[in-house]
Amino acid sequence: MALYKDDFVDIELSAGNIHRSYPNKAIGFGDNMADRFGVRLYRDGEPVSTESANCQAIFMAPDGTRILIQGNTYVNYAWVNLPQACYNVNGRFTLAIKVIGEGITGTMRILDGVVSNTGVEGAVAPTQTVPTYQEVLAVYDQMVAAKEGSVRFDITQNLTTAQKTKALENVGIEGVATVAETKSYLGIA
Repeated sequence: MALYKDDFVDIELSAGNIHRSYPNKAIGFGDNMADRFGVRLYRDGEPVSTESANCQAIFMAPDGTRILIQGNTYVNYAWVNLPQACYNVNGRFTLAIKVIGEGITGTMRILDGVVSNTGVEGAVAPTQTVPTYQEVLAVYDQMVAAKEGSVRFDITQNLTTAQKTKALENVGIEGVATVAETKSYLGIA
């Protein structure tokens, strides 16, 4: 069960009533009703009551489906909780929140984001072989060696004296000890 993720924006009605926010906001797997988006309304710095207002949102899903969501109001807040239908399709979404009531005319917040439904069970296909830690490190070593001619310094590896020397030279810590002093300390000729 996901925790609520509140995301409210302050809107000053005397300055305009449209606010666009949060490009790339991510919602996803297991978040049914956990994402709450809304607005706090003000006019000249004073809270505007939303008690008699109507709050609705239109969610444009990544596949083009439009979902109408009935919202809630309290004091000067207006918000919607995204239902499960909003999480069903991966990709970019748009959400528009509209508040209409006495003294409020079409206050709107437009949100852009991404639905990501990759859960743990969908991250790796069951038939795919997952590489071991050692295999990943071996590929990393090959990439580093090809790029810089250096070697990753790992205490579990059996390095030759030449590899240890090269690794020490790549560390490049100045003012601590010279390479010769470090070699002497480690017992490297």
